[in-house]
Amino acid sequence: MAAASRPVRVLQVTEATGGGVRRHLQRLVPELRRQQVAVDLLLGSGRAEPGLDADLADYRAQGCRTAVFRGSGTLGALCSGIPALRRALRDWEPDVVHLHATRAGLVGRLGRRRRQPPAVLYSPHAFVFQANLPPLARWLGRYVERRLARVTDAFVCVSASERDAALATLAVEPGCVRLIENGLEAGFAEALLPRAAVRAAWGVRGSAPLIGLCGRLAAQKDPATLLRALAGCWQRFPGVRLAVCGSGPLAASLRDLAQRLGLEEVVLWNGFVADLPRRLSGFDLLVLPSRYEGLSYTLLEALAAGVPVLATDIPANLPRPDLRGPITLVPAGDPQAWTAALSAALSALPARRAQASAMAAWVRQEFSVHRQVTALAELYRCSAAGMAAR
Repeated sequence: MAAASRPVRVLQVTEATGGGVRRHLQRLVPELRRQQVAVDLLLGSGRAEPGLDADLADYRAQGCRTAVFRGSGTLGALCSGIPALRRALRDWEPDVVHLHATRAGLVGRLGRRRRQPPAVLYSPHAFVFQANLPPLARWLGRYVERRLARVTDAFVCVSASERDAALATLAVEPGCVRLIENGLEAGFAEALLPRAAVRAAWGVRGSAPLIGLCGRLAAQKDPATLLRALAGCWQRFPGVRLAVCGSGPLAASLRDLAQRLGLEEVVLWNGFVADLPRRLSGFDLLVLPSRYEGLSYTLLEALAAGVPVLATDIPANLPRPDLRGPITLVPAGDPQAWTAALSAALSALPARRAQASAMAAWVRQEFSVHRQVTALAELYRCSAAGMAAR
């Protein structure tokens, strides 16, 4: 029960301690603390990027309590996550539990058993049934999410497309689905590194076009389609380079594919880049060939840095109609369409970059973490009060 004498206490839970969900929490936690929300974190190590220990230390320095559960894969996350969650509920007594991504969504809601304090909120960051899965797997994903919706007090969706998917697929009241879009910190633009410094660090000479492919090297992100598209057009653009920033299960197979396609001198394999958002200023173009997304932080960061984007034509990749200028949508999984779009973008880079630069300040204003957290803090307080009144 939330006490009037203390701030609402929220337990943030995720097993996806890498990529966008990691950046999500890194941005939310300090802003929540500024808005008088107490935060603790239960994090899984199954998909952690380098730096998890540093993240934990930083959260503790901000006054948060932290715990880690081990185990990889869905079964491993469940077996280790549910006991860890129950310990955290017993020892920390949160008013609200906020679950992030599919595996934490399973851990938190299967571990809950029934509707009782604390309130349980769930942010899928793209529902599993939105993935490009075989029909049976998609059916199972829909079935599980519908069943678990019964023990979910609210769905917190990071994009309009995610909200629409929840309303269309889950048997829930519209009031149980909240749209709170992802946002960027106020000092994002000031933290960007000089364009020339980024390019020099990666060995890109002069004005050679630099394309960014940033994210986890996994099937969801479909990097293979981009490599095949680049193989069809790179020779027309002298000096062009593709900076691959990220790691993941497809890393070795993608290197093999790049070699077979003759892209050895074109692709820069940068691996995990700890300060990637600051380095986006060095790109001429960002590519996002994902099959599904919630609302990509990389997309928002690139636009806020004035970098034009080629992205798949999934609804999440056009969060606002106003962004049709700096974002060009391309059919998902179609290498020929991507080759054509990539050629067109590289042929008109000055105009594309000017268009994106003109929209950068608008993006930073519209997608603000302060606005995001103000709405989230109000939802936490209302959820805690509603649970206490039952």
